[in-house]
Amino acid sequence: MSHDISKAAVADIYAEKGTTHAEDVVAERNLESRIRNPLDGIPRDELMRNVDDFARSRGLSEHISILRKGALVAQNPTDLDRIDGDEALTAEELAVLDRESKNKWTMPARLFWTIAMCSIGAAVQGWDQTGANGATIFFPSYYGIGGNSAREQILVGLINAAPYIGSA
Repeated sequence: MSHDISKAAVADIYAEKGTTHAEDVVAERNLESRIRNPLDGIPRDELMRNVDDFARSRGLSEHISILRKGALVAQNPTDLDRIDGDEALTAEELAVLDRESKNKWTMPARLFWTIAMCSIGAAVQGWDQTGANGATIFFPSYYGIGGNSAREQILVGLINAAPYIGSA
């Protein structure tokens, strides 16, 4: 069972579009490649040292093994079977990565629930903000607090802030 992402798919990702000058293509492709995968081209021993330093500096020493595997997978996601040594991926890890790459929408229901709730909350907040902005045009003069005194401006501000103060 192969766990490689199609080489053609990777080539399509890195394909140059609409560039006419050869030297610009090389420079732009190098920059684009570096942006797409900052770990590409780093020798394995240096990458492992960087991972170890990162883990130790952030108190993650107990996770070094999995961080090393993750760095190697991120460095070259098309050749997962070539990762060897202590960092070699188990059959279970290979199966999980294979499933993730083929089924992008296979996620926990709680994640979808969280996304839906955040989206609804954002929509409600937007409606509230729109209503407050529109109401600010009319209510201060209607209630006699539309002047320029500090007291009136503070009252208008408190009324506009009330939904946010109440939800905090």
